[in-house]
Amino acid sequence: MIRNAEVEAERPSIDGVVALDGPGLPLPAGPLDALGPTSWVRQSGRTWWAPHPGGGGPRSLKVKGVLSRGTRLRYEREAPPVYDPHPGFPPAEHLGVTADGEFTMVPRSIAPLDGLVEAAARRELRNAARLRDAGGAGPAPVGAWRYPDIAFRGERLGIVALELPVAHPHRADVLTRLPDPDLPPPARRHADGLVDLLGGRGPVELRRQRAISHVWTRFGTALSAFHGAGLYRYSGDPENVVYDEGSDTCVLVDLDSSLDLARLEPQARGVQMARDVMSAILNLAFSMLRIPVVAQFASSRQSADPFAAMLGAYYADTAVDARVLDPFLDYLGDVARRVTRWVDERGAHASPDHDIHRCIRGDLDLLYLGLARITVDLHRSSAAARAIAPVPSEQAIDRSIVETMGRRYLDRCRTFTSWDSLDHRGQGS
Repeated sequence: MIRNAEVEAERPSIDGVVALDGPGLPLPAGPLDALGPTSWVRQSGRTWWAPHPGGGGPRSLKVKGVLSRGTRLRYEREAPPVYDPHPGFPPAEHLGVTADGEFTMVPRSIAPLDGLVEAAARRELRNAARLRDAGGAGPAPVGAWRYPDIAFRGERLGIVALELPVAHPHRADVLTRLPDPDLPPPARRHADGLVDLLGGRGPVELRRQRAISHVWTRFGTALSAFHGAGLYRYSGDPENVVYDEGSDTCVLVDLDSSLDLARLEPQARGVQMARDVMSAILNLAFSMLRIPVVAQFASSRQSADPFAAMLGAYYADTAVDARVLDPFLDYLGDVARRVTRWVDERGAHASPDHDIHRCIRGDLDLLYLGLARITVDLHRSSAAARAIAPVPSEQAIDRSIVETMGRRYLDRCRTFTSWDSLDHRGQGS
């Protein structure tokens, strides 16, 4: 009886939702009801996947904001629960950009646990339509709904549904999570299939790195098109990217936080674009650190470097020196060793995501600012990126770092982004 109650509590709850205005519903009337609760697959707290009820080739639905029955009861009976990505730690800050195009550290926004506010649901639907209309690789907008009786801090909760051009629920993080023993068998089979398709021949780790590099080359192209469509703010987390092997493209999903570049002051637009590139590098690195494989990665970089592949595709009109990220990747190797030691010490009590955050938390601001300084410089050298929006001078960027974090951080960023430390150890060329 208890087990049945637990299963029932995890089922999606869409009773009483009200359709919002949108670009039209290409599915049968009541598309959420047509899916049937047994066909849904929960991908994360607030995101679900389901096979397309209309059939018609390799496609499926991504539905975000649907509450499970158990979570819905919590919203109805208690104060709205808050999403906390790192329990046990003080609230984290991340790199932001002021209206004047200067860097600053800002607190993370407060989000509902396993839910989505209505404004974000509308925004994701609108951004998906805009990206596709501009020729970018985005999901097709389906529709949006509202929970009329559930709110989070005064805002109604909403649901958004998008159509994906693939018939499976897997995101690009299945590649970065290999060889995670906790990866579910269907995801492992999908990842192994991508390695076979994209990795060529050779040792398995080298083949995996080639597959990641191939997918992240396509991601760099997709992110460039995203900015070309006049949008910004995209994390580039592998969990937010779908690789479509049929068209050999990356589809950008989870667009609820993306915004309109034209609404920014001109001096802030290029910096926000460079920040998105920085964020993609950092999120790919963090995804790869879930399992300490950076040692193997370091030995295979000359044949397959996903970071250089992404930068080369995004800044396709300029020659990107692959060594530009060497200091960052050296640091990444040090973090991997720290995480490995920590996990070994904790044994069965280890929690990879939590432990990685513990190991890098003290250096997050340096990583943000150091990488952003690199991507702003690359943006400055790319005519295609500058055509969308220019960036401030190097002096202006450095001044904003000093004003935000102090002179000490600028000095550390300069060391972090220079060749001096590498050459000193005889590793530069």
